Amino acid sequence: MSKLASTLLALVVLAFASGPGTAQEPPPADPSDLVNTLLTGLLGFQELSGPELQREVAEAGGIPFRADVRLDFMTRADLSRYVRELLDAEYPEAKARIDQRTLVAFDLLAPQTDLRALRGRVLEDNIAGFAVSADRRLSPANQLILSHELRHALQDQYVDLHAQLPDAVGDFDDRRVAWVSLLEGDATLVMERFLLRRLPGAEADGALSGLSLPTAPEVPGAPPVVRDQLVLPYLVGLDFVRALWQRGGATAIQQAWARPPESSEQVLHPEKYFARESPRPVDVSYTPKGGRLLNEQRGGAG
Repeated sequence: MSKLASTLLALVVLAFASGPGTAQEPPPADPSDLVNTLLTGLLGFQELSGPELQREVAEAGGIPFRADVRLDFMTRADLSRYVRELLDAEYPEAKARIDQRTLVAFDLLAPQTDLRALRGRVLEDNIAGFAVSADRRLSPANQLILSHELRHALQDQYVDLHAQLPDAVGDFDDRRVAWVSLLEGDATLVMERFLLRRLPGAEADGALSGLSLPTAPEVPGAPPVVRDQLVLPYLVGLDFVRALWQRGGATAIQQAWARPPESSEQVLHPEKYFARESPRPVDVSYTPKGGRLLNEQRGGAG
């Protein structure tokens, strides 16, 4: 893969993770302006409609959509409301308190931290937003972001993404991290292949051995445990899904949706996934005097 393509993908990844500037700094340039200039001016990208983009995403990922996906466009106010509703539905106060006490107990989170409020703020601050034209055709920057999100919509047409693990498996549980790594790695690979299909002289499979995404970037305001839970599935998941693609193409990825990795160890070491080498169970039978079980979850590979 060319350095130019690596740079363009890095810009997109950094756009996901870029936060607001401080009061002392000048307003940052809109990342979509730079990406659009590069993709349109240098590579000849053209605007697409939603159905056109959906067809290209299906071809890039090797799996067809079972139904059309309708695209909606959110304002910043809509996005803020959506994040609040998402937290209420999927991360209620009681669940957040359990995660918070667990992370504090392992010295991964400062005791005074309001984990639920922190995660909501981090999500809202670090979602990239791009301008939409009056006719709602999709600019090159929008196409890259939406190629990733459309792949998630396609995944959901083949497997119930929310039913794969019980609700009791928390967001910081290793099983959840492994599952999310598969989904995000897959969507990132499809975004990469979508981009490579547009590069003159490039082949989509050329990225499988030529691209390494940067290490986990800083996420303003987030302690490492929250940053890693948010960002690492994209990075380690991409390498895992590349290994799946090299082994069996789109068919191997689709099979993994039905039989996902059991642990972050399998994600980091795909050969353990292929060998069906499950995590070693740990028997914790000791209960301190007066103690009671508050939370039970799996820790993962470091």
